[in-house]
Amino acid sequence: MKHILILLTIVLFGCTKYEQPKTLQITGEYVVDRITVSTNGNLSSNYKYVYNPGDVMIDPNGTFPLDSISVGFTKWMITYYDIGFNPLPTPTGKVEWLNRYYYRVTNQTIHDLGYMDITMGNGLRRVFHILEDGFESLTLRTTGQWPNGQYGEQISMTIYLTRVGP
Repeated sequence: MKHILILLTIVLFGCTKYEQPKTLQITGEYVVDRITVSTNGNLSSNYKYVYNPGDVMIDPNGTFPLDSISVGFTKWMITYYDIGFNPLPTPTGKVEWLNRYYYRVTNQTIHDLGYMDITMGNGLRRVFHILEDGFESLTLRTTGQWPNGQYGEQISMTIYLTRVGP
């Protein structure tokens, strides 16, 4: 009887509930609301800088179209398979996105929203960690770069986006 009770307890309470990763709802049109840039290198040079609406973030190590972002004005468009930059309104009232790049979401788990791996022109890739996927917002962080070699400062940029369109 004691063995049956132990076996029953293990069967009823010893199972792990299966959970699927969160379904991302990142499609839509966004405006860049804020950018924070920080380093995590030498203790003497740690800094954090916040770009607010009206500021222009210029990344000397960046590549077009992510090398210059006008905070509060720069718009991005994300579909299920590509991301668009540089909107151009047409006479018909639609918007043509001049630069569109394929992306895929990788390493998504129940505890992590994953990474947005963007394939830019000329084989260049940019990878953003998806920190938050809210109803009206999206937060992405670069996976870091080492501009001064392996032992230089790691520069990390966090981009806060607010949904402005469907």
